[in-house]
Formats: sequence, structure tokens, C-alpha cells
Amino acid sequence: PQNDSIEKEEERNVLAMMSQSSEEAIKFPTFCPHCRATTETNMCVNNIPHFKEVIIMCLLCEQCGFKSNEIKGGGGIPEFGTKITLHVTNTRDLVREVLKSDTAGILVPELDLELEGGGSNGVYTTVEGLLKKMHDTLSTINPFGPGDPSSNQHANNDRERCATQMPQ
Repeated sequence: PQNDSIEKEEERNVLAMMSQSSEEAIKFPTFCPHCRATTETNMCVNNIPHFKEVIIMCLLCEQCGFKSNEIKGGGGIPEFGTKITLHVTNTRDLVREVLKSDTAGILVPELDLELEGGGSNGVYTTVEGLLKKMHDTLSTINPFGPGDPSSNQHANNDRERCATQMPQ
């Protein structure tokens, strides 16, 4: 249920961003990466004030229900990067909106978690949605995730540590 609400919030964010675009969404046929059915990708360019131009792509397969939202930076590559630090102190901080580029890195020292730049696609979501995406990515692509059955105790301890360190 909570995962569904995060996904719906992300979808609303992307649709809202697309509706604010100065240009009409371009639609082009493509294949679903999940079931290979013919579907459509919507794409538009949006200029975000005090940030830069972004390209938003959205795909929804009516055949299998697969959804994909992707944001790519438009225009040139800036000479210097920007470092933004957010200290999460309560649950209100988890609903802050975040626009993460596909080249941005993320560091969560409290969880001993780091995602190097280029480690995931660009996304417009909340802090909670970004943490969930990181967790899901680590859970599905990490070949050592399931690990040795004898290490279940260690995994359970880590889950408890992460859960107790999240702000209430």
C-alpha cells in the first residue's frame, strides 16, 4: 500500500511537470521493455527556473502495466556541479520533492549508503521515493542480496538498524 502511494505521487509529480511544459508532449511508438508489446512514450521539454532545461519521458504499457518515468538533463553540461545537503530530522522532510539527475550521486552517512553518480536514472520524486528506489534497486540487482542463508541474522539486524534510524 505505501509503495503504491509513493508510485502514484511520483506519477502525479511527472504529469504535473509535463503539464507545466511550454511545449506540447511528443508521442512516439516504442516497445515495452518488460513485455515487448507496442506502446507509446510521451516526451516533453521543460525549463525549470533556477535549474536548467530537462527532458521528461513517460511510458505506460497498457498490455502489462509497466510504468517508466525518466528525466534527462537538457542543454550543455555545466562547468561545475552543485552539492546540496539535506538533513532529514522528521517525517515532513521525507515528502520534500527532489529532482535527481542521472549523473548525481547520493550519500546517506547514517545508513552507510552511497550511490555514485550515474548509478541510477534521473527522477523527480520525494526524498522517501528516492530512498525507496535506492532500496528496490539494491534489492533487485545486488547479486549478493539473498546471500548465504546463514547470514539471515545479519540481514535482520541491518533491517532493524535502518528502521530505527529513520526519523519518526
